[in-house]
Amino acid sequence: MSDRMFIADAERTSRLQSKVCKSPVYFYYFNFRGRYSLSNHYANRLDDYGVSHADDTQYILTVLGDAVMRDTTEDEQKTMDLLNTLWASFAKTGKPHISSWKPVTPNSVQLSANRFQEKITDSLENAVEIGSRSF
Repeated sequence: MSDRMFIADAERTSRLQSKVCKSPVYFYYFNFRGRYSLSNHYANRLDDYGVSHADDTQYILTVLGDAVMRDTTEDEQKTMDLLNTLWASFAKTGKPHISSWKPVTPNSVQLSANRFQEKITDSLENAVEIGSRSF
């Protein structure tokens, strides 16, 4: 339930921003679960609770709580490389370095979920039925 509520509000916010911002708005949903997660840090347990909010930061900044990521797996390293490329290109040019990734519009959000893209034209309505979509 928390993912649905969080994503619904984040998606709605990105659509609203796209109506008023002069710069393009991009939206991504991080869904890669590596060996470590902020949920482990907060719960003080190693149980796999799935991907936690802000887990992507450990792949950009290479830190998780008090720990520094070392000895990354191949998938973790690929995720780090991808996110650092996206963030660096976005900081430099205002566009993530994936040519097919379209900016958010008031009627369309294209989610980038790590290594694959999913075009969402009807929003998340099949997965999320929270609140009114008309602005």
